[in-house]
Amino acid sequence: GVLIPVLGFGTVGIEGNDGLAAIRTALELGVRHIDTAQGYGNEDLVGLALKESGIPRDEVFLTTKCFRDRMHPNEIKTDFEASLRKLQTDYVDMLLLHWPSQTIPFSDSLGALVDLQRAGKTQLIGVSNYTSDQLREVLEDVGADVACNQIEYHCLLSQRHILDVASRYDVMVTGYCPIARGR
Repeated sequence: GVLIPVLGFGTVGIEGNDGLAAIRTALELGVRHIDTAQGYGNEDLVGLALKESGIPRDEVFLTTKCFRDRMHPNEIKTDFEASLRKLQTDYVDMLLLHWPSQTIPFSDSLGALVDLQRAGKTQLIGVSNYTSDQLREVLEDVGADVACNQIEYHCLLSQRHILDVASRYDVMVTGYCPIARGR
């Protein structure tokens, strides 16, 4: 029941005044899906641009992602509260685990996201950069209500196995780097 704009503006690598100007311009041009992450170090710029835009918060779909090396449930919750302060909002539309943890079980990390979702801090939860086997494990073994797997996807990288699993379980795939980093 959540509507997600088809095109979004990714903010990886965006920083400083030029980054702020880029986000402002995207919003002025009508972009209504902004993607950021704790690891990008620019959630504060996204928050400032959103505030300055005057666009009502509920008209912009906002995605952020948890630090890849801080997947313990307590770290996720603490870091997410910092994200909300930087983004100058009391919720995000989608919160993703940025990369699979090699040390923390998926069920623990996703449990923290479920808690944040139940508390109304995020509408949707999901994962990013999960392989087809990892996505299947999350969906079958953990049983998490994952809305999305955000992956690199473009004409030079098919990702067929992940797309097949996502389709089978009705999980949305968000593709980043759609022009293959200019290649």
